[in-house]
Order: sequence, then structure tokens, then C-alpha cells
Amino acid sequence: MVYPKDQKLKFYLFADDTNIFYQSDDLDSLQRTVNKELKKLSAWLNANRLALNISKTNFVIFASKNKPLKNVTLLLNKKAFEQKDNVKYIGILIDSKLTFQAHTSSVTKRISRVTGVMYKIRNYVNESTSRMIYNSLIYPFLLYGVPIWGNADEVHLRSIFITQKKAVRIITKKMDYLENSFVREHSAPLFKHLKLLNINDIFQVETLKFVYDSVNNNNPSQFHSFYAYPTNRHINTAANRNNNLNTPLIRTSNYGIKSLKYTGVILWNALSSNDRSSASKAIFSKKIKKLFIEKY
Repeated sequence: MVYPKDQKLKFYLFADDTNIFYQSDDLDSLQRTVNKELKKLSAWLNANRLALNISKTNFVIFASKNKPLKNVTLLLNKKAFEQKDNVKYIGILIDSKLTFQAHTSSVTKRISRVTGVMYKIRNYVNESTSRMIYNSLIYPFLLYGVPIWGNADEVHLRSIFITQKKAVRIITKKMDYLENSFVREHSAPLFKHLKLLNINDIFQVETLKFVYDSVNNNNPSQFHSFYAYPTNRHINTAANRNNNLNTPLIRTSNYGIKSLKYTGVILWNALSSNDRSSASKAIFSKKIKKLFIEKY
């Protein structure tokens, strides 16, 4: 049995996970439509002798922060799916209001455990070893998917940054207060000394690398037109002379201005033409990281 071509749901498969998306401006309409489509899914599963584990299946209703939500009931074979406030999608916790609070909290907990261990062994390892531990056990959590969640509100990123500052002070053995002073040494020079980026700059650097790959067609094909230059690049305008990207229109200031598509353009257009025209991604990455480190 072939799944109906007129189905309204969008299916995204990754390894053994399947994610289903449907968009509607009305919750009642959403509930009716999705439940109708789930009956088709049930028939397809039965015809192909497949079963869905209801206990491991849940759903999230994504909506704006100020929009009140009511309960939604989605059924498959008369069994209801559990509604959650957040869901893990390819390793990133995405919450119903798209604040990424759940994900940043998870990252903070993970790197805090490592920081605690680093503090306990600080007197038995040198700076080089501590930095290696940071790059091996902390940095990957800060790096993974950061162009998606790294533009969260500062209040959600603060705990990550505080934990980062603890880590760099442990690595450089600057945990104690300065002699004859009640002011702890500033962390910015320590980040610069270690050539490490804070979470905000990791987000910006990784976003710029994503844009570089997109405009140079190094990303998957669906991202080749994600960013666009002016329609007629032969016209002698400032945008064309500087290779500026078109700034996309955004539907809402709360979400649109934080989107990867919009933020990527703003960051890219702020770079010099020389920085953008790097011969390779490796050169571009090195150049951009140095640019941010030098600001500390």
C-alpha cells in the first residue's frame, strides 16, 4: 500500500526517527485535520504490518509567546499522544515558544559537570591539559547546532556564559580573588589568552561559516539559495560593490529577527569584502575567529 499522495502532513525522516509537521492558524482546525490524517497513517501502517509505539510518540504545539493555548487531543487507534512543552529534534531541545530555554539549560548542566571535575583536578594538570579537556568535553556542546539556538535571549544564555567564565578561570588558575582586591579578574583577557570564544561569539562565528558555505554552494543543495545577492549584480550599487546579501523580509520582529536567515545576512554584511572573499572555508574560519578574539 502506497501512502496517499494527497496527505497534508509533512514527514521528515532521520535515521530511525520520524517527525511530522502540520501548520494551521486555528487549533480546532489543526486538531480535526491532523486526526483525520492520522487515520490514513494508521491504515498505511496496518497495511504494511508496521506498528507505532504510542508511549514513545509525543507532540508539541508551536505558538507565539503571547498566544494562549488550549489542550489538543491527537489520536491514533483511539490512543492519545502525550503533549509536551519541548521535544528533542536531532539533538536539540525545541520548546513550544521557541525560546530554547530547555536546550540552554541542558547545555549548562552538561558543561557544569565537566567544569566541576576540572576544578577538582586543577592542581594536578597544567594549562595545556585543562584546555584540551575544555575543547574535548565542553566545546562540542557549545558548538552543536549553535546557529539554531545560539540567538536565544540573553537571560537563557547567561548561565552558559557564567559556566564558561568559570572554566577559563580554572584553566588559567585564576579562580581566586586578586591579591589585595575584592574584584575578581575579568574573564575577557583570559578568553583572549586561551584563544577561546564566548558563547555569543561562537554563535556568530558558526553562523558566518554557515553563510559562507551557503553562498559558495558547499552546504546541502536546499541551502544554496538560502541567502541571495541583489537580483542584478551588474548594477553599480553599494550593495553590489560590497557583495552585500539581500536582507530578507521578516513576518514578526520577535521571531523573524532571530532567524538564521535574517541574522546570517546582518552578520555577513557587517564583514569587510576582504574577509568575505577568503579562498577557502579554513582560511575564512581562521580569519573570522581571530577577528572576534582580538576584540576581547
